[in-house]
Amino acid sequence: MFKLGKVNLLQMENNRFPLSASIAIILCAVVMGVTSNLGDPPNLLHQWRQCDGLSMSMNYFEEGLDFFNPQIHFQHSKEGKAVGEFPILYYANALLWKCFGHSHLVSRLLNLFIFLLGLLCLSLTSLKLTKDKFLSVCVPLLVLSSPLIARYAPAFLPNTTALSFLFISIYFFVRHIEENNFKTLILCVVFGALSVLMRTTMLIGFLPLIAVAKFKKFELK
Repeated sequence: MFKLGKVNLLQMENNRFPLSASIAIILCAVVMGVTSNLGDPPNLLHQWRQCDGLSMSMNYFEEGLDFFNPQIHFQHSKEGKAVGEFPILYYANALLWKCFGHSHLVSRLLNLFIFLLGLLCLSLTSLKLTKDKFLSVCVPLLVLSSPLIARYAPAFLPNTTALSFLFISIYFFVRHIEENNFKTLILCVVFGALSVLMRTTMLIGFLPLIAVAKFKKFELK
């Protein structure tokens, strides 16, 4: 009975951990100034690139949400077509505008929500691998401590969003290794694909996962 009670207590503590980690991450994000410019238009470095993203969202918003025909307002190229990343973020942004109205705040909140969700998944992954709650909170805060990431997390760029999808994919990969559940593998692949489609450089983040999968296949520790 004592062992059962102890196990239940540990399970309750683990269930509370995501909430505690989320509060810690959000508080540190506020301290780092991540939320200080949520209502601002595109600014700082790469302003033109941020405007390109908003331009695609605006065309989706005004031209009928045709997912397979993203366009930008710059018409020097034929019909506003240009090379870019997978437009899922801009399409989601346009859908939110349809619900809440056109606003820079909505766009920034979307990026910020995905970023914070990615940090939470990174924390949960750290907890699974280290079993140390303090260290598990410190790992995402270490990522958040980068002024560049903190500044651009709610910006109109896909970089931090792609990184967040990578963290989410890794979380489901670790769960798949532990649980051998096909659903977690599917989620790992979906979020991993979104990450790479938005930023091809995120492929680097999957190299350790491939190594872990190979080690597991040959039963190496």
